[in-house]
Amino acid sequence: MRQRHVYPTDQVIHIWAHQSQDSARNGSNVSFDGKLLYSYSTVIAQLETDISGNTWAFLSSEGLTPTTAKHVSASRYATRHINRFYTPAFTRWRSYRRTIAEMIQPAIDEAERNLKGAFGPRRRQATKLSAMQVYNARRDEIFKVCQAFGLDLPDLPAVNVEEIAQYAAQVAEQVAEQEKAAQARRAEAARLQRIEDQDRYNLWLMTGAGRFPSSFRVYGQDQITIKGDVVVTSQGAECPLDHAIRALRFWQSRQYYVNDVKMAQGLIHFAPYHTNGHKIPLGHFELTSIADTGEVRAGCHTINRGEIERFISQFKRVLGL
Repeated sequence: MRQRHVYPTDQVIHIWAHQSQDSARNGSNVSFDGKLLYSYSTVIAQLETDISGNTWAFLSSEGLTPTTAKHVSASRYATRHINRFYTPAFTRWRSYRRTIAEMIQPAIDEAERNLKGAFGPRRRQATKLSAMQVYNARRDEIFKVCQAFGLDLPDLPAVNVEEIAQYAAQVAEQVAEQEKAAQARRAEAARLQRIEDQDRYNLWLMTGAGRFPSSFRVYGQDQITIKGDVVVTSQGAECPLDHAIRALRFWQSRQYYVNDVKMAQGLIHFAPYHTNGHKIPLGHFELTSIADTGEVRAGCHTINRGEIERFISQFKRVLGL
């Protein structure tokens, strides 16, 4: 059977993140060839394996262009299940594979440049504090990557942590009040956006039409629906309907029973499962784990028990469950 190579944009990026085939494209501006992910002709992400056999995704820390920024964002979301490192090494029109050192050095230069720039003559103390905290965190990330790939640690001294702690205590209350006000503004904006997107959300849940509204997206709580003969996630990944049905039957078989009578709704538990040689395929992906709460993980997707039960109830006739 001839292998398919053209997919929707989100699906292309998910297939790249899971390396379930050698190449794919969306027909216009997103593609991957092996470990390199392209936006147009520019490499925006690269997969590498460290000395312990763990997979790392090296991702662009910059958007470059409006369309490429969307592809960069999607690549970040699709690689949540593996180690990630953000670097400004991926510049426009560069289409070659970079070495680990070539991806780390720009991050080192950027960290030093940003710290130096924060200590200008007119910079506020709060700006300096934030810059020191970001620098130390970035330094730890760079050291972690170097150790993972067996590279020498760069000469990046830590900044004065005591100075950070002293000043942090002075401005903590002020920062907390500002953040509280900002959270209230964000919550109100999100509420209004959800009202505006409600019809699009309902249509997606019923038919899979259009894109899942970002205002309804909750980190770590993906949703699913049926579109034709595939199951689509709120991240835009797809798997064949018959694969999903087999996985759902397996999920149901993990439920606890007592004396052949199912427990009360709020007391159902699941026998935990984690893939270990035995694989349950979901198209280009596979079922990773089932928690004792019924929560399912498949690569970068997390689907809780309530969402699975809603999905089964809504499409009961189609699923035959």
